Amino acid sequence: MTNRERLPDPRPGFACDSYGQFAMKRAGTCLTCMNCGATTGCS
Repeated sequence: MTNRERLPDPRPGFACDSYGQFAMKRAGTCLTCMNCGATTGCS
C-alpha cells in the first residue's frame, strides 16, 4: 500500500461535538470531522 492509498489518520482522542463520534482529522492547526464537516473553531 502506498501513501496515496492510505486513508486520513483520524485522531482517536477527539470526538466531534456535533456528530458525537471519534472521526476528527487534522486540518492544518485544527481538527475537522470526517462525517459532518464540523471544525474545532478554525476557519
